[in-house]
Amino acid sequence: MDKHLTDKTREKILQLLKVNGEMPVSALSEELNVSGVNIRGHLSRMERDGLISMRCEKSQERGRPSYLYKLTDKGQANFPSAYNQLASDVLKQVKQIFGMQAITSIFAGRAQEFLQQLQEKFKSSPLEITKISELAELLRKMGYLVDVNANGNNEYMLTIRHCPISQVAADFPEVCAAELNMQRQALNAQVSLRRTIPQGSNSCHYHIVFHHK
Repeated sequence: MDKHLTDKTREKILQLLKVNGEMPVSALSEELNVSGVNIRGHLSRMERDGLISMRCEKSQERGRPSYLYKLTDKGQANFPSAYNQLASDVLKQVKQIFGMQAITSIFAGRAQEFLQQLQEKFKSSPLEITKISELAELLRKMGYLVDVNANGNNEYMLTIRHCPISQVAADFPEVCAAELNMQRQALNAQVSLRRTIPQGSNSCHYHIVFHHK
């Protein structure tokens, strides 16, 4: 985080806006257990610093309009980017010189390394929730912002709110395919990718279903 974010409350506001997309003062106040006046003060300074933007949403009923806040590109830049542009440029050169097969091999090799790390961790506990937790923790260490929800009936939703390689994935969707295949092998489960950040969604959604024999 840069020098603008030394205040912990402002860091938490950035995290909440990253996860939820847009939020009003009332929701931020409730989440952080901080007064609306205090939140507005932080938002005012963050807007002045170019970290967030605000838009007015008219109420369908009579009353005061609602003001929603979201991250700007500068605000988004406070999250790890993993040198997106450089990586994307290098991969384009690799594709031009060696062909698409080389790109596919690179992504497959990267996914294989992650698979081996997870399989090693899974040896100590084969429980489904442990596998999901270990996968989420590995992704967090790599700069992803992740949360997991159990839907019942051996189903889980793994949601990625921030992807450090989103620009690379936009240029090379093969990286998403490689990671999807890695999750299927690691979890030994049915995994489907329902929405993605490179395709314009606010987050990537992996629907995971374990089939018991």
